[in-house]
This record gives sequence, C-alpha cells and structure tokens, in this order.
Amino acid sequence: SSGAKYPHSATGFYDIRVEGGYVGVIETYTDGRILIGGTFTAVGYNGKKRLARLKANGDVDLNFIIGGSFANGEVKAISIQKDETVLIGGSFNKFNTASAAAPTTYVDVDTYGLIKLTAVNGIIATDYSAKYLHFGADVLSLVSDNGFVYIGGAFNTYNSVPKINLVKSL
Repeated sequence: SSGAKYPHSATGFYDIRVEGGYVGVIETYTDGRILIGGTFTAVGYNGKKRLARLKANGDVDLNFIIGGSFANGEVKAISIQKDETVLIGGSFNKFNTASAAAPTTYVDVDTYGLIKLTAVNGIIATDYSAKYLHFGADVLSLVSDNGFVYIGGAFNTYNSVPKINLVKSL
C-alpha cells in the first residue's frame, strides 16, 4: 500500500497520515489529484519530504518525485499550470531530484526559492532555466493567469534585477 489512510464512511473523505511537520499549502488538479507542501518528512509512511502528490483516491503517488525532496526548506506555494507542470515556491535553496537527461541520477539543484517540475513524474522541467534562480529569500505565493506567473514573497532581486517582493514573469 502507498500509505495509511483512514476512511470516513459518512463523509467520503480520508485522513492521510502526515508526519514530521505540517501541511501548509494544498493545490488540486482537475481530475481530483492533490499536491501538498509544507514542512513534513513523511506522508502515508513514505519518505515524501515537503512535497507530495496524492491520487484522487487518497493514495500517495509514488511515481511523483521518486527519491526527491526539498531537503533544506519549507514548501510555501504551489501553482499547477495549464499543461500540469508545477511551480513550487518556498524557503529552500536546493532541490534533490532527477532530471529528464538523467532520470535515475539524483542531484542537488540550486533553486533559490522556486522550481518547475514536470507533470508526469515531478522531475525538473526541461524548460526550467536560471532566470528563475535569482531570489534573495522566500517565495510565498504563486498565481498563474493568461500565460503569466505572479510571484510574491520576501525577495529583492529576480534574474539579477532589483524587484521588491512581487514579480510578473512568463
């Protein structure tokens, strides 16, 4: 089984076991899947650190970020794009995952508070580029609208250009 879930027959909802911290942000897909982020270190007895995807039935999606984690900071913002790629923001500066070029090799990637992951398995998106890397601190909110991403938080530069706490980006 992919985790501990406790059905509530009267409501149809599940209690999902989350350990070692809290869930601070939740985003849903149109098909009922859920992304959760926060400070936790395990979801449903699986070592999903700080970010996990749940299937519509409440099971942990073990194919999302296989072996990866936000090892050194909290996930504070999630934005699911129209193509189902995922932007993740927070107070981290490294993300440990595979890439499309090396899907079985896990590396620490410098992120500085923002990373883009693929829709299928949560590895680093191939169009993820250094322009996203130059935040000074926390990304606290992400909103996608009409092809733009609005990034809010506590930072003073974006792509080496002075920007105070709010950016509109492609």
